[in-house]
Amino acid sequence: REFVESNGGKFLVGIQNQDERMESYLKANGIPFVSLKGAAFYTGGYGPHWTPEGQQDVANRIEGLLAANGIAAKK
Repeated sequence: REFVESNGGKFLVGIQNQDERMESYLKANGIPFVSLKGAAFYTGGYGPHWTPEGQQDVANRIEGLLAANGIAAKK
């Protein structure tokens, strides 16, 4: 966070799995974040990768985070 902000960036976090301790830390420190939990992923031999629908879901959530923090306009 310090490196990003000292170079003029905005520090944001995406959390793939539920992590209450991490969410509490981010909230307590005013760090914007988005949960990506629940996005559809392959359960077979593909490994832990999102499906095309899961990719779209994640993209929409990240787009919302960016828009909410004045980084990009939501379409």
